[in-house]
Amino acid sequence: MRSGSGSSPTQTMLSRARDDSASLVRKDTLRPIIRRLPAIEGGDPMRRTLRGPLGWALAAGLVIAACGGTATPPTATEAAKASTGPRIGSFDRPVVLAFTPSQEAATIATNGAAIKAALERATGLAWKVTVMSSYAAQVEGMCSGQIDVGFFAPLQMTLLLDRGCGSPVLGALRNETKLDGSVVLSPTYQSQILVRADSGITDLNGLKGKKFAFVDTLSASGYVYPTLTIKNKTGQDPKT
Repeated sequence: MRSGSGSSPTQTMLSRARDDSASLVRKDTLRPIIRRLPAIEGGDPMRRTLRGPLGWALAAGLVIAACGGTATPPTATEAAKASTGPRIGSFDRPVVLAFTPSQEAATIATNGAAIKAALERATGLAWKVTVMSSYAAQVEGMCSGQIDVGFFAPLQMTLLLDRGCGSPVLGALRNETKLDGSVVLSPTYQSQILVRADSGITDLNGLKGKKFAFVDTLSASGYVYPTLTIKNKTGQDPKT
């Protein structure tokens, strides 16, 4: 069985869990860039929601949008070098936008290209899209200054905040279909616990003694919530 965010005809869904969206923004050079984004709803300037084409592009890509900075202040030499180097957002120094490897590479590439184009139109700056090898690598990339902006999962955001690598600024919305068939924009999304359709397992109690396959351990929806749900409902620690 496996935890994730989708299902196929060969799998049966046992449980869903809701996950909050969150985001980060770099503390220094990225703030002027964020201010250029259009149609940002009011409220706390550090926790806003994008509307319009750019907002839809963000929501279509991944749930979490984030930007971060380095937790270690630059040395005098580094600061001097940065001040004389290419301007961030220029052709020679594009804004680096990083994605977690949470979907198929082709899907991320397609969505990433659409978001890159929307951001370039909205800001007038050059952007570069990259897909990280793991959730942990994305956190390290943000804290080391290799990444300027990224889509982050909730647990990643917590780690970044603990290390002083960023602060919240934007949240993505997703279409959520209600029981009555209506569709609303929601700041949360769902994860699923799946088993083979021919397994005979129909509830969480049937998971006792079974082996589990999870996605990245820094994924809240694919690891943290499913692990806690299984442990609380069945008494079994799926990590053992």
